[in-house]
Amino acid sequence: MPRLSRVVAFSSAVLAMAGTAFADPPAPPAPAKPKQIVIISFDSAREISQWQRSRALAKRTGAHFTYFLSCVFLLSQQTRAEYTAPGKSAGKSNIGFAASKQEVADRLDQIGLAAAEGHDIASHGCGHFDGKDWSKADWLKEFASFGHILENAYAINGIAPEPAGWRAIAHAVVGFRAPYLSTGKGLYEALGEAGYHYDASGVSNGPVEPPTGGGLTRFSLPQIPEGPNSRPVIAMDYNLYVRHSGGFERPSQAAEFSDRTYQAFRAAFDKQYQGKRIPLVLSFHFTLMNDGAYWNALERFADETCVKANVECISFRDYVQRQRGGDRQAGWGCCAAHFVQSSKLGLRRIFGALPLKVTLIDGRQRLALQCRFEGAQAFVNRLEFNDGRPGIDQKLERSRHSPEGVGYLAERSKGYLVRDKGRGENNKGEYIICLKKGVTHDVEVDVMKI
Repeated sequence: MPRLSRVVAFSSAVLAMAGTAFADPPAPPAPAKPKQIVIISFDSAREISQWQRSRALAKRTGAHFTYFLSCVFLLSQQTRAEYTAPGKSAGKSNIGFAASKQEVADRLDQIGLAAAEGHDIASHGCGHFDGKDWSKADWLKEFASFGHILENAYAINGIAPEPAGWRAIAHAVVGFRAPYLSTGKGLYEALGEAGYHYDASGVSNGPVEPPTGGGLTRFSLPQIPEGPNSRPVIAMDYNLYVRHSGGFERPSQAAEFSDRTYQAFRAAFDKQYQGKRIPLVLSFHFTLMNDGAYWNALERFADETCVKANVECISFRDYVQRQRGGDRQAGWGCCAAHFVQSSKLGLRRIFGALPLKVTLIDGRQRLALQCRFEGAQAFVNRLEFNDGRPGIDQKLERSRHSPEGVGYLAERSKGYLVRDKGRGENNKGEYIICLKKGVTHDVEVDVMKI
């Protein structure tokens, strides 16, 4: 009997251990939700007061916006002939031109300030024509007009001096939205060739994740429930204006329309914030429709949501660059390095960035640049100018809008460098550097014989 007792006791211990061994393991913690992304943009971007108002909203909420610029507003009545739309005679536009040279100068100032503050300057084309039936060649012509006018706006209008780094802003344009959201086969054949990284001309049934294919990310404006019957409407101020008042001004109902708009925006936001957190895209114009009802709704909405800890109000460019960089929380920025070369000192003058060190080692100039961007630590980029290998200018020129095509960078995900102007007889040049914020980059570029 003692022996049996020992066996029973041993068996009980084994069963107890087995019960522990085969218990269900604790469930893993649920993955943290991503931050809710809100993307706010403005089409045409004409009125100076609305540039100022939108930038003030961004500053108090920490938001970055996208401005889809119509380039005819960089031309006055005196310079309108610089633009010729596909199938039109010179100087034609569906939305007019700037009223004066001073208006152009004021708008250029606002564009420069917005770019310096981290906002996304993008393209809405030039003359606001419906390009649904345009061919690829037509769209390439329109894109070339936009690039030429934006890059040379100061010279075209006789406004001096052109600020250092202006051409970096022009060359950093990577996004497009079609006038009237009107698209066709020719547009999508041309966008990639023209160097664009994203298009924001789509419409979707509710918020959707933007797909990327062929190097182009395609965003859509969502249809969201609005009004007493929750009928869907495109999340753009003009569509709400037509819904509320048939496209006619009714200032006496501005407060009602503003509240309806805010409630629609907030309901669409709350659904995503509490659910899958798909990016919410909202769009506006600088025109104050129904006595500013929709801008009042925008400010109320942004003041409440963009300041939340788990929300980011960012630009289309920010979103695309995060996705391409594989880091949703990373940031990017561009700065310009303008230089005048000296045979002995290497670099005599430099503008748009702070020179840290210039040395000459084995016939190679090493220049350290420090570029500062809002909300990020300073980083250092070293450029090495070496005499020798021909042909690099052509590679740089072809890659001016497309970092994916730059094969001479050691780490493509870190950034890219773009050649702007040729050296000329005085060995002058300008370079635009676009790199990830807070990271040290070493880039070697062969550019000219010393």
